[in-house]
Amino acid sequence: MKQPAVVVFISFSLGVIVSHFFHFSFSFLSLVLLCAAFLILLILILRAGRAFTIAGFCVSFGLGFLWMGFAQFSFEEQSVSKFTNVHRPVGLLGVVRSIPQIQHNRLKWTIRAEKIFGRDSISPTRGNVLVSSKELNTRIQIGERIFMRGYLGTPSGRRNPGGFDYRAYLTHRGISALFYPEQGVPYKTFGAESGNRFRKDLIAPLRTKISAQLTAYLGQTEEASLLKGFLLGQRGQIDPDIQNRFAKTGVIHVLAVSGLHVGFILVLMLGILKWLRLREFPRTLLIILGLIFYVYLTGGKPPVVRASLMAVIILIGYLVQRRPDVINSLAVAALLLLLVNPFLLFDAGFQLSFLAVLGIVLFYNRLMGFFQFQPKNKWQHFFREKLLPLLIVSFAAQLGTLPLTLYYFHRLPTYALLANIVVIPLVFIIVTFGFAMLIAGAVWPVLGMGIAWCVKIILTFLIQFVTFFSNLPGSTVESFGRFSIWHFLVYLVLLGLVWYANEPKRVRRFVLALFFLWVSRAGVDAVSHLRPELKVTFLDVGQGDGSVVELPDGHVLVIDAGPRQNLFDSGRSIVFPFLRDKRLNSIDALMISHHHKDHAGGVPFLIAHMPVGEVWDNGDSLAEPIYRLYRREISEKKIPLRAVSAGYHKLNWQGVSLWIFYPLEINHRPGAADPANIENNHSVVAKICFGRRSFLFTGDIEARVEQKLIRFGELLKSDVLKMPHHGSRTSGTLAFLKTVAPQVAVISVAARNRFHQPSEEVLERLRNLNIRICRTDREGAIEFKTDGKTLKKTVIIPALNRSAP
Repeated sequence: MKQPAVVVFISFSLGVIVSHFFHFSFSFLSLVLLCAAFLILLILILRAGRAFTIAGFCVSFGLGFLWMGFAQFSFEEQSVSKFTNVHRPVGLLGVVRSIPQIQHNRLKWTIRAEKIFGRDSISPTRGNVLVSSKELNTRIQIGERIFMRGYLGTPSGRRNPGGFDYRAYLTHRGISALFYPEQGVPYKTFGAESGNRFRKDLIAPLRTKISAQLTAYLGQTEEASLLKGFLLGQRGQIDPDIQNRFAKTGVIHVLAVSGLHVGFILVLMLGILKWLRLREFPRTLLIILGLIFYVYLTGGKPPVVRASLMAVIILIGYLVQRRPDVINSLAVAALLLLLVNPFLLFDAGFQLSFLAVLGIVLFYNRLMGFFQFQPKNKWQHFFREKLLPLLIVSFAAQLGTLPLTLYYFHRLPTYALLANIVVIPLVFIIVTFGFAMLIAGAVWPVLGMGIAWCVKIILTFLIQFVTFFSNLPGSTVESFGRFSIWHFLVYLVLLGLVWYANEPKRVRRFVLALFFLWVSRAGVDAVSHLRPELKVTFLDVGQGDGSVVELPDGHVLVIDAGPRQNLFDSGRSIVFPFLRDKRLNSIDALMISHHHKDHAGGVPFLIAHMPVGEVWDNGDSLAEPIYRLYRREISEKKIPLRAVSAGYHKLNWQGVSLWIFYPLEINHRPGAADPANIENNHSVVAKICFGRRSFLFTGDIEARVEQKLIRFGELLKSDVLKMPHHGSRTSGTLAFLKTVAPQVAVISVAARNRFHQPSEEVLERLRNLNIRICRTDREGAIEFKTDGKTLKKTVIIPALNRSAP
């Protein structure tokens, strides 16, 4: 067998995947362990051909299955997660496991929990906890035993289609709970535990010193944040807007320390050690030690570990006079990482890192073979020897990661190939000069300052270059819809076209296969639209409102877009990903019930990033920042703005009608924002009807407006009622509920919100009227489907992925 590690890796990974998605009991895992032991004995006895291979495959599959099963069992038994439902401050004693880093204006680090101090008890515990503190100047050293008071919480799972699963993200890193320290309450330290003194006494202080030195040289600037990311892997301080520009340009990979940066370090060390004329053995040994040091310096991130492991395996191969197989080395590196943490198999960074290298290994020589020509001048020679390899490496890496790029990020950078030609050499120069600056600054500070000035100029140029490319028309192609089996089949056909590009007969077959896939997909889409259906989704936007209405003819109506506060924008994080996940690439009408930020907060982002046909609101003119922001976006994009009031209706949406019941008249109010209750009572109230089924949207109206609406009588009756004002005690009066007479009441609200909504009084009223209650804080996003006759409710996200209320 030429590549045994590849076979072992595939079978081991399959075992990990099966074990991850099908939870089994401890006794079942023990039975599998016995079977694996029996197969190992069988291998030792047979030691022959195909039977040996099959038995080996089964053993590695069983080991992967067991390893993941025991990892999940151990993680689920981390008792610290049992205290996350205690809704009061607790004391936490534990050992600092990671170097504190600033991310999104918070200082974050990981603690291995030891004890939980309740009001009247002390409970031993275990498990890793991510601490998130607002106090950025806290001095904490890795390995210290620390006591803090604060609140334990459960990481939120994926609560909306297309949303980010923060719980799974932390689980892959072995973290089972969150901790938010009380502000103003000092921490107590009790010395350091015995442990990895190399990491604790050398690496941690060195990282802190380097970070401080970079700030001293470059100040609190974007250039300093970028350089910390390049050298130390501290990406959390880079401005999100800068990160978005790098992502749009297709060079986001340079911001996260990865195999690219390991390659830079390898080239630098090889160059220096060759210049020193060291022999092969000491040179290789020093490079291996240098790579290990770099892994520690950058925090042991999986891409760095993977690349360093591969480099070490290849270097050792050359040292023992054997030419190693790169793909086999890649599989060995992956296996070693999975043995440390099998959850990594489901981590996007791990997957992208390995597929990028695999793409380069598989396609680089093949693609270079298409450009065999004899250069006739120095420019052609420069193109073939310098530029073309960079282009091919970038293209091959993108080809390898294309499915995951579309699956995770839903975008394809158009100018990535061109941008990487400039960005990758620039980053290499920056990394080289950055380390030179630190070394020179330690010996002669004046020289360090001079190099820092050069580095800052290059960094500024890099930011401007990336900004220029990100602002070009069509800089990214957005991918709308889930990455499905259809997309994967198309991807395989495209790989075939690339692989056999110089064989016309095979190319024609692949083109026919591509045409067949397109016709098949078009046929499936056509059949799915034969039965007209209205879909209404109440998104879980936290403490706010956000709904999406999909009409039978493909039109899309968005009613409110959730809150916007601090660094969170529900338009960016919830509504836009949902629309993209559902393959809804435009909004025909965007209705804003009123201008409070918990309803209109996500509107500016949607208007800026999606085609919007028209915007409807209540006609109020306010000094609210959100109002001014979305009005500016509307003006710049020349989107029609319609003020709606009672009597407005729309009837041309394939049997779907929309009626406005409130406000009774348009009231343009200039000047300062009105008190909250007045603006609430100017909310747009709309009813959507399809056949015999109907939905009533009420914004944040309160009892006074409900009394006015009662006079509409039978016209107000609806099957589904979006409860006014998140189920507040100031709304949902008995007379109003009896007039609407809904089957279902949907309450859009955040878990454990400070307003104590929904009111228990209102909930009791709904129960007494036999109205079914649906809450986004307990069910996540809620979808209703109707063909005009029947009404079906679906909780989109399975209960396992949602956090407890």
